[in-house]
Amino acid sequence: MTNGIEHQLQDAIAEFSAAAWHDSELLGVNIEPSSGELGPTVTMTLNLRQHGGDARPARLIIVNCRAVLMNVDLLGKELCGNQIASAVCEDGATSTDPFVDEILGRFDLYPGATVDDHFIIRVMLIHPGGQIVVIAKSFSLV
Repeated sequence: MTNGIEHQLQDAIAEFSAAAWHDSELLGVNIEPSSGELGPTVTMTLNLRQHGGDARPARLIIVNCRAVLMNVDLLGKELCGNQIASAVCEDGATSTDPFVDEILGRFDLYPGATVDDHFIIRVMLIHPGGQIVVIAKSFSLV
């Protein structure tokens, strides 16, 4: 049996995974500093493909961000029409992403800190576009 927090986490991951990420377009990324209780925010501007084939403007708003890794070849992204290959959202408590290990390994201000209550969001662009990885506590797709 799962508790309410685990259930919400799994629901959010399922909702993220249900989006038609492949061949959607990543049009822009904005990183903003803490704003009250939201913490640092990463906003991805998208042209999100719908399952019927058409696309609509959308934003992936990721709040209370702990860290961001951007490895984006801007020329490669442009040559491939800004298209996303895939996107994944996973539970920080069970993540095996090397970026998580890197962040936890160098964060010595709070020894023993974890990302157990965080999401790991990874957006992979069509090769050779690169990828963006965000460690954060919450997100919304609007």
